[in-house]
Amino acid sequence: METTYIRWDDQDSLRREFKMLAGRVRVLEQGRDYDEIRILHAYDHLEEIHSIVQYQQIAIESLKQRVREIELRLLVSEIGTTTIEVMIGFLQHQLAQIVA
Repeated sequence: METTYIRWDDQDSLRREFKMLAGRVRVLEQGRDYDEIRILHAYDHLEEIHSIVQYQQIAIESLKQRVREIELRLLVSEIGTTTIEVMIGFLQHQLAQIVA
């Protein structure tokens, strides 16, 4: 940044310097406002992503629960099938004894 020397007794120089500084302040404020808008936009986007992630986590938990239910049904079905096979074997044995 360039150093400017001002004559404090020169009103025109003071006015020009004041206008220049006021202009710089405006530019800095506009930049700050723009940064704040970008931050707010990023925060909104982050909230959207967080909502999507929460929804996906709920969906994943629901799918896991459904898988557990299906696994339990399969286990019950296998137990039922095994029980029926044992009963058939027992009845075949009984039938074989009756026939013999």
